[in-house]
Amino acid sequence: MAKRYEKICLVLAIIFLLISSLVSAKEITPGITITKDNFREYLSELEELLDPGTYKVIVECLKKGFITVPVVEMQEYPQSKNFHRYTDKYAGTCRVGPNNELIGWKAGLPFPDPKNGAELTWNVDRKGMDVDQYSFYGDFNLFSGEGNLERQYRWRYFSMIYTGRFLVPPLHDLPQNNGEIRLKESFIMLKPFDIRGFCFLRTRYEDIDRWDDVYTYIPAIRRVRRLTGADVCDPMLGSDAIYDDFQLFRQKITSKMTFNMREKEMLVPSAWVFGKDRPDVKSGTYQTTWQIRPVQILEITTNDPDYIYSKRVVFMEKQRKIGNGYGVNTYDQRGKLCRCQITILGWSLPDYDSYGGYASYHNLSTMHSTILDTHWTDPDYSLKPAQFSFRWLLKQAR
Repeated sequence: MAKRYEKICLVLAIIFLLISSLVSAKEITPGITITKDNFREYLSELEELLDPGTYKVIVECLKKGFITVPVVEMQEYPQSKNFHRYTDKYAGTCRVGPNNELIGWKAGLPFPDPKNGAELTWNVDRKGMDVDQYSFYGDFNLFSGEGNLERQYRWRYFSMIYTGRFLVPPLHDLPQNNGEIRLKESFIMLKPFDIRGFCFLRTRYEDIDRWDDVYTYIPAIRRVRRLTGADVCDPMLGSDAIYDDFQLFRQKITSKMTFNMREKEMLVPSAWVFGKDRPDVKSGTYQTTWQIRPVQILEITTNDPDYIYSKRVVFMEKQRKIGNGYGVNTYDQRGKLCRCQITILGWSLPDYDSYGGYASYHNLSTMHSTILDTHWTDPDYSLKPAQFSFRWLLKQAR
């Protein structure tokens, strides 16, 4: 009888705790600040408004007192002036073919109002964040699960878009390219000393069936190594990001992929203007403000057992039609959520054509993280196609 009574009391206690937690749960609204002291009161709302990866990272950082989460009113974000002009001009001229290929695209966002996941995927691929051609310096900050800065890399990155050019003449397509090359990108590591001179060079082609040409130069052995364009999954110099994680995802869109999309209001980091309100990088995450905004959720299933991920879930900004996103959740081939990326959008005045200067990559098993902090410059008019070579890159490291 006593044991039965104890069981009844235990059940009632559990029910009471569940009801109490539901009653005490507070709504997340503009004007509140979530802190180490009160975050437990908002856990159910945080779980509802954040994606699973970001939820795990933010709750862990709140628990340890690394950050606070100030929530502000939703803002109307400006459209990118030049990119948006071509988006409007060519609206309705694109379609996705039977093998997931993009047909009829010239410039701007292919599908300003995407109707399905395939169209939204091409918006991510053609996002207006590349400003035709540009270069920047950046830091990779590697943090332990306890928020300690373990290592810092300095790099310089270069990118040149060949097709769909909207800002730097010649517009639309470079001469003699004939729509063959989509873009070239490269980077050179500048410090620390043990990796100085490491180079990466990538050429992406418009043909959906033609893999990227990807090469690295390894100074320790003075050799060039070719990476397969079908599987660029190596960690970037011990960081928490692979090459295909860059700018939401760099994976080639293939005919094997399947897509789904939906929309939802989510809690996301506020955008910022370069030179103003720069988010504070600290302890493996950011100190910034957050907004509840409409988000497009894109699920990309790779259907390729040889690829590192079985699925990516990308969280896209809906109101500002430029193809930018707030982050990515990635799942391994067993279907387990293994990594997440959190991005803060940004732009430069007066045309709002640039994109965010922060991306954090998190290993959700170890809570180790890498934050990419870019020191942005506006379009680099000096870049030429001939400069995307190892000989030219190595001159930059000297």
